[in-house]
Amino acid sequence: MSYLAKITSPTLLLDEKICRSNLKRMADKAARNNMKLIPHFKTAQSPLEIPKLNQIATHQSISVQLINATTAQMLVDQLEQKVGFFIEIDAGYGRTGVEVSDFGLIEEILRISNHSDKLFFKGFYI
Repeated sequence: MSYLAKITSPTLLLDEKICRSNLKRMADKAARNNMKLIPHFKTAQSPLEIPKLNQIATHQSISVQLINATTAQMLVDQLEQKVGFFIEIDAGYGRTGVEVSDFGLIEEILRISNHSDKLFFKGFYI
């Protein structure tokens, strides 16, 4: 059985040499333009990975993107470490994110997050 067949949850597979080269290229470009590079990886919604999120957040500042109240509530209930969050806004493609006019959902996510001292709002992500 190949190692790929053993993967049962969202898993990042990358070529470290290519990744480091790409990060250096982006960091150099940001520096040339007097900007700050904030690298990130996007994954599918993974609320069942909260134990791993807690583990990572023990040693590293981390943020997640929220698009629904259910995931926000799961984070409030299960986070043990401080985690920042952005509310992802749909850029108009209908693929992911909260519709920009859905003020009710945006308010609900913010209201839920206010019940936790571990989850803190960092802004909107488009």
